[in-house]
Amino acid sequence: MHCPSEAKLSVTSNTAQQNAAELQAQQAALGQQQEPLIQDVPTRWNSTVEMAKRLNRNQAAKKATLDQQHHKLVMLTPAEWNKLQRLETLLEPCREDLASRQEKTGIAWLKLATALDLCFKDLKSLPKSEREDAWTTLGGMLLEQSPRRSTQTSEDGPPKKKMSLLLQLGSDSDSDEEVQPGRDIHRYRAEPSISMEDCPLQWWSAHSGAHDKLALLARKYRATPASTVPCERLFSVAGHIVQKKRSALLSENVNQLVCLSNWLKE
Repeated sequence: MHCPSEAKLSVTSNTAQQNAAELQAQQAALGQQQEPLIQDVPTRWNSTVEMAKRLNRNQAAKKATLDQQHHKLVMLTPAEWNKLQRLETLLEPCREDLASRQEKTGIAWLKLATALDLCFKDLKSLPKSEREDAWTTLGGMLLEQSPRRSTQTSEDGPPKKKMSLLLQLGSDSDSDEEVQPGRDIHRYRAEPSISMEDCPLQWWSAHSGAHDKLALLARKYRATPASTVPCERLFSVAGHIVQKKRSALLSENVNQLVCLSNWLKE
């Protein structure tokens, strides 16, 4: 058995603070802004471009810091540094575009989340002119969720039978599908509000059968996704290991205990 590569990220707070202090000292000596380096993680927007930007800005400071520690790490080659700079040039317009739409998207998300909160579904926090727009948006989302009836027919049947089957589907079924989201919204709006001490998520869990389609939207807009990155999970484990009664553990012992914790889970 061997320690997983993620466990190498687990260090004690003293070591991390020492490395950060050495990097800040080199940044100050070079007249640069004092900032930490960050990692590229899938669950954080723009983390890739921000990682590339900080590495490019602090290339000299990082090299000077590692030289002081007499490291044996494999450094990036000039060709790899050029790729990192091109990556920053490629992703920077994407970051600017997302930043320009962040406020508008955030407000729209907040309106939907408020409408799906049983405490504030009357939307008194919004102007009257914007309240119906929120319900219209929810109705459109429910309509998109509705399963579309398949208009495909058997290829073995004659063309006349195919046409008859299409006519039987008719516009009545389509109109019913369009009216159904409005009924779902009306039934939900007729539900009594809950007090601020009650949990909206528990209400949705108990009434998911009566509002099955809206419950899916409530889970999307009201529930916080439980996602972490490997380094965060390892730091959490290390935080449980290094306590007040065991604050004098060496970094090597902490790494060994983190490895054991990971192996026991597997």
